Amino acid sequence: MKRYLGSYLRRVYPQLLIFILFSMVFYITFKVSNLGMEYYYMAIEIMIFFMLAYLIFILVGHKKSLSMADQVDNLTFEKKQLINKMTNEKNDMRDYYTIWIHQMKTPITVANLLVDEMDEDNTRLKNDLKKELMYIEDYTNMAMTYLKIVNRQADMDLTSVYLDDIIRSVLKKYSMVFISNHISIDYKPMDISVVSDYSWLSILVEQLVSNAAKYTSNGSVKFVFHRESNSLEIRDTGIGIRPEDIPKIFDRGYSGFNGRLNQKSSGLGLFLATSISSKLSINIRVESELGVGSSFFLDFPKERDYRDL
Repeated sequence: MKRYLGSYLRRVYPQLLIFILFSMVFYITFKVSNLGMEYYYMAIEIMIFFMLAYLIFILVGHKKSLSMADQVDNLTFEKKQLINKMTNEKNDMRDYYTIWIHQMKTPITVANLLVDEMDEDNTRLKNDLKKELMYIEDYTNMAMTYLKIVNRQADMDLTSVYLDDIIRSVLKKYSMVFISNHISIDYKPMDISVVSDYSWLSILVEQLVSNAAKYTSNGSVKFVFHRESNSLEIRDTGIGIRPEDIPKIFDRGYSGFNGRLNQKSSGLGLFLATSISSKLSINIRVESELGVGSSFFLDFPKERDYRDL
């Protein structure tokens, strides 16, 4: 009540002061001029009437504005509470999945050790198990990468990165998949360095190589560096991509027609690829023909553009 009365008086104080000043000026004027005071009292009554009407009008409007202000304050407070609740829930979920992902690495490592101890008589089964375990580990790492990206934890350390080191590392990791899918590798050392973040660029190349291996069987994967455009091309002879799917393949969760054919598709790999490429200021594009194969290009910034990274 005190807050309401105080704010109302502060609002009408200038008008009350003006009314009192005018009343005093009229009084002095009538006295000095020897005018009939009955006219002065009549004028004052008229002024008081209009002043009371004005004060009542302001009172009603002030009451409504205070009510609306209280509602806005309440809504603002509730909004802050909801934001804090959502933030806490988001952080709790992120922490839970981060712990879960780290815990998953232990049984994967143990399973790999157990597979290594299997009899050599079961070579085919052993290789199949190791390949599936590699897929499990890949999806686990993919989940960790996704959490880092969506929570803006993608810290970067830009330095000179030797592309051959990354490509060799990725080829070594997926060698079992290439052998299992009868995929030949066409790769010659490029002797090319680019300014980028080694870890994130490795994940980016790995996603594209994994995608090529996933949709290629009895074919090949080729690596070419185009110096004129400063771009790395990863070309496969896989099943290709339908033209209507190409604009959507980088969308989160979109697997398209090919993804429905391949049960290992999560629709997350290429979304991570384009998210990482954006953070590294690398343009990613694709050319594909259904039944012929696909080429993914990583257009690196040219030397003069590195200062903008």
